[in-house]
Amino acid sequence: MQAVEVYTARDLRNRSGELLKHAHEGNISIITKHGKPSILAIPFDAHLLQHGIHRVIALHMVQSHQLTLALIGLAWQQQLECI
Repeated sequence: MQAVEVYTARDLRNRSGELLKHAHEGNISIITKHGKPSILAIPFDAHLLQHGIHRVIALHMVQSHQLTLALIGLAWQQQLECI
């Protein structure tokens, strides 16, 4: 699992296939416009449907080593459920 990939609005137009491939592989992306985040692209899969967007984003960030479970404030019992 990769860190969050950042694309510009121009990239979205010129490299949409790469963005879709990135999402299909289970990665989250941010699309920016004039240097500011504009769109959060999240793979639409069974994991998202089962756990909801907040948990999917948090787990992605943990799995890509951008965040720890302790930093998002989960009790140790909840941390074990996530693993």
